[in-house]
Amino acid sequence: MTGAFPVAGAALALLALRSDVEPATAKFLGTSGTCAISLGLLAEATFGMFALGAQPPSVVTAMMRDPLYGTFAWVWLGTAVLLLVTGLFFGLWRITAVVASLLAFLNVASTVMVRDGIRDYTLRAAGFEVWNRVVVTNWSVVGIFLVLFVAALGVIGYLISVLAKARRIEERYI
Repeated sequence: MTGAFPVAGAALALLALRSDVEPATAKFLGTSGTCAISLGLLAEATFGMFALGAQPPSVVTAMMRDPLYGTFAWVWLGTAVLLLVTGLFFGLWRITAVVASLLAFLNVASTVMVRDGIRDYTLRAAGFEVWNRVVVTNWSVVGIFLVLFVAALGVIGYLISVLAKARRIEERYI
């Protein structure tokens, strides 16, 4: 859950780039985004170390030696460092908000892969092989999902068309 804070911080930084945002608001969004990124990464790293420390040493060693999962552990560390650096230089370049968004995505994706590696090796140590399971598809559920998914895409498309047609209302306070 702590990974949501860097993502939210990157989103705030992207909002600060909008042309219709007042300079004071843009500065507030940028500062808030930087704080969210930094504090979120600190919390994520802290809880990540607790989670890795709670695993049996054989699981952590096997995961870090695996070419896929070990690489993603290093990717997480690299994106975390780059996100912190990007946050520090947020006010200097407008491109940093876009870079922060991309880095936040890569950070979350690498976190998911590390968690997947922990799960795979923990289950493998208990005698379960995740990738050798027989899968029987329940086609009625898949069909219902696809129908609802297409309906949701239609609703989203309709809402986007309504938003595109909407006129901006100028508000004035006395």
